[in-house]
Amino acid sequence: MRRIGAVGCNLREHGLPPEPGLVAHIRGNGFELPDVLKHLGSGFESGPS
Repeated sequence: MRRIGAVGCNLREHGLPPEPGLVAHIRGNGFELPDVLKHLGSGFESGPS
C-alpha cells in the first residue's frame, strides 16, 4: 500500500501516477481535506491541547 505522502515523490522521482481510486476520492471530496475531528467521536471535539 502506498502512503499518501509518497504520491508526489512517486510521480516526480519514478513517473508513477497516483492510483485512480485515490484520485477519484480526492475529486469526490472537492479537493477538500475531511474534518478529522468529526470522525474521531467524543473526547476530541476541542482539538489537540
